Amino acid sequence: MSAISKYLTVRAAIKKFQEHVKKGSPTTVIYDLFGQILHGVPKVAMTLGTGVQLYRCRIHEKGALFDHVNQLKYAPAERVRSRGRFNEVGESIFYCSNTELGTLVELDPKLELIYAIAVVQQKVGAPVPQIIRFRHANNDDLQQEIPLEKQSPHHRMVNQFLMDELSRPGSEHGYSGTIAIGRHLFTKELVIKGEQGLVPYVGHQRLAITYPSVKAPLYTNVATYNVAMHPNTFDECFEISAVELYSMTFDTKANLLRLTSHNTATVEADGALAWAHSYEVMLDRTSRGLHGNGVFDENLKVVASYL
Repeated sequence: MSAISKYLTVRAAIKKFQEHVKKGSPTTVIYDLFGQILHGVPKVAMTLGTGVQLYRCRIHEKGALFDHVNQLKYAPAERVRSRGRFNEVGESIFYCSNTELGTLVELDPKLELIYAIAVVQQKVGAPVPQIIRFRHANNDDLQQEIPLEKQSPHHRMVNQFLMDELSRPGSEHGYSGTIAIGRHLFTKELVIKGEQGLVPYVGHQRLAITYPSVKAPLYTNVATYNVAMHPNTFDECFEISAVELYSMTFDTKANLLRLTSHNTATVEADGALAWAHSYEVMLDRTSRGLHGNGVFDENLKVVASYL
């Protein structure tokens, strides 16, 4: 097939993909179209830089502290009752971000809620996961292993299509398109362009997707991206090393919102969380306007009623 024919064929497949997404066609139909679109397009495989941390946020349950690290990981499949960026109902995907604020904003933060943010690190000695992206981005802590080749019009079209899909708010398409993308990458063998040429790679093992945050630009100008991976990849390659409990408080003098720490926890060998302060002590300290590190803040007293 000539380059022009390939371009026109893929453009037609993209149009069909978008039409099926718009009318809510089954993911299986969209999945097949995505395979046609992606065929032959080089992917950029990277590994996370040394010492890079990722973050995952959960809403704190009022009246108690999380007591085990498993409560902060991905939800069990049987408890997943709604679609996400890459998951269907009843499917688990581990979602995280490269910044604390990035993972927080994905939950549409509110002043009256408290948030537990887990620090995610690579396990010592574990296999190095591959991070897949489709277009070059200036992420300093993602070290690119494979130089991005000069792209043909066909490749540029596909990359633009992918970035548009991955960055579109879920309310616009119910996630059908991105779920199809995730299934294609997480659950089947890929051929990735590596230093030694084209190499096979099994999608559900040691594979993650980095994609732009839709909500972060509403809150910050810091470069923020999200990362999604199959639970098997998280379990094999990553672990939660620490947890910090935060609230958002309004600084009346500075007229801005602040992210305030109330408590920190380390992770024991059995996964239990060892908090610096018990729930009762944390509640008392907060009611007296004390940050987790002991600094006084009058604005903090109101937060005690949210704990």
